[in-house]
Amino acid sequence: MSQLPESSSSSLNRSRGNKIYLTLWDDYARQFNEYVELNKEANRLVIILQHGRLSYFKDKPYVSNNYSVTRLFINDHEKSTPDFKLRQLPADSSNES
Repeated sequence: MSQLPESSSSSLNRSRGNKIYLTLWDDYARQFNEYVELNKEANRLVIILQHGRLSYFKDKPYVSNNYSVTRLFINDHEKSTPDFKLRQLPADSSNES
């Protein structure tokens, strides 16, 4: 009997209030779920999905991994990620990074 692929679905809020729906499969889903489980205190995630697949269903954007060419980065500590997080904070918020 074949095993069903593991998946993880979520919606991401963009800075302007728009949502992007995210579905990750197999190892990408495991990586995302493990990160969330180990970082429960994180209230803001930056997800970079390199070579992902964008599609629309009922005028809603959906992003998913695209076979084995996709690379997933979650709260990657490159210089641009903390800067990006700070730009997403409302003007009256304190620094949460």
